[in-house]
Amino acid sequence: MMENTKAKGFTLIELVIIVVLLGVLAAVALPRFIDLGGQAKINVTKERLENIKRAILGDPSAVSGGTPSAPGYWGNMGRLPSTLSELSTQGGQPAWNKYTRKGWNGPYIESSQSNDPWGNAICFRTAACSSPCPAVTTSSRSFTLQSAGPDGVLCNSDDLTVSVSF
Repeated sequence: MMENTKAKGFTLIELVIIVVLLGVLAAVALPRFIDLGGQAKINVTKERLENIKRAILGDPSAVSGGTPSAPGYWGNMGRLPSTLSELSTQGGQPAWNKYTRKGWNGPYIESSQSNDPWGNAICFRTAACSSPCPAVTTSSRSFTLQSAGPDGVLCNSDDLTVSVSF
């Protein structure tokens, strides 16, 4: 008498087809996930530029008793910083005076915020320093923050820029 045994499992051909299909799916999906990392760095850079802008000019929505409670560097010092490092380190700047409500009242940003996610220094341009990029203009009441972007080279199409006039 013969026993009725059915083989359970996949044949070698079925396994090869499954592995090939998984490989094709991975090849299609992987570039999308890799690009998300690049897009995430771009988003972080845009947010960082906006945070630096708020550190300089203050947050207009932060009001306490009708008085701005976060006036930023401009409101505290009465001038634009010479460099971004003045936002994170007091150095020789006058200290905050609670009676006159003037002086350095930082840090306004962490020193690590002065670089973009690719490790390049964020350029801070005012009327006091010229820009290597012809499109970036400044005056005594304006400034430009600029990241060189993913390629690390200023003045080309992948730069991220925030220009402010006030």
